[in-house]
Amino acid sequence: MPTDDRGGSDLAPLDALLATVDAALGKDAVLVILSQVPPGFTRARLKPGRILHYQVETLVFGRAVERATLPERFIVGCADPAKPLPPAMETFLKAFGCPILPMRLESAELAKISINMCLVAAVSVTNVLADLCERINADWSEIAPALKLDKRIGQFAYLAPGLGLAAVTWSAI
Repeated sequence: MPTDDRGGSDLAPLDALLATVDAALGKDAVLVILSQVPPGFTRARLKPGRILHYQVETLVFGRAVERATLPERFIVGCADPAKPLPPAMETFLKAFGCPILPMRLESAELAKISINMCLVAAVSVTNVLADLCERINADWSEIAPALKLDKRIGQFAYLAPGLGLAAVTWSAI
């Protein structure tokens, strides 16, 4: 979705697309939104007779086909995550043999934003540390493998809210 100079999204084109698709859907069709939207967007578009879900897509430039055919997991936003997914949708998703994570619509919408924020943070931290390496004659390619082997980063990352940690400044270096 295009954004304005204040970071606001113009969701009118997505609403227009939803209206067009909705008019052509059969009675039991499942409509899935795959666009990054603000939390609450999908729930606000629920209406009687429409089966609507939100699904997080996480494509990677240059690896779109691989990510689409070999997904690591499916994140599916549901109006009521305690209810089973529509049978056709569940059959389709299960065919990929990866975890399916049903959750509230708002949780799935925020999961997409959270994933992007974590990726932006990782790139930013990596760039800052690589720049620091150049300044102090360290080698980032020697440090990166150590981070990849640290269980607190990646699959076992600490993602529970809690007390913050003090910021580190590099002015002393």
